[in-house]
Amino acid sequence: MVINNNLLKELRHERDQAQVYNTVRNKTIFSDNYKLGGAICGMASEGVSVIVGTSLASSFNTIQSYCQALRLPYILVTPSRPSLLEGYQYDVSICPPYVEAVMKVVANLTLFENKIFYVYDSDDGKWVTRDVK
Repeated sequence: MVINNNLLKELRHERDQAQVYNTVRNKTIFSDNYKLGGAICGMASEGVSVIVGTSLASSFNTIQSYCQALRLPYILVTPSRPSLLEGYQYDVSICPPYVEAVMKVVANLTLFENKIFYVYDSDDGKWVTRDVK
């Protein structure tokens, strides 16, 4: 296949014409679980078929519960978080889990060092430390 400017214009035109789904954007404060639940219910009533977003440790269980109750898939762009209860089927993470890798690195480094400092700059980093013993 030879790609030239004409072909690129055709591909862009086809791509622009092929958009089938409407996009609903919603900005919600994750620290307020009441507003978060209302936002999820509002999106479900608008006919949203999937939610894509991030999660914080304080809001993940709320998002997971609402999505399970409404049968609304939730795609995480952050690493997945462990469920407190089994049976939740509507959350999927597109990031690979890295908790085991971090724990193996820490375990191997403790052979050579007495102290290890794990520095994190996000809520996900704090979530990982829950599993490190």
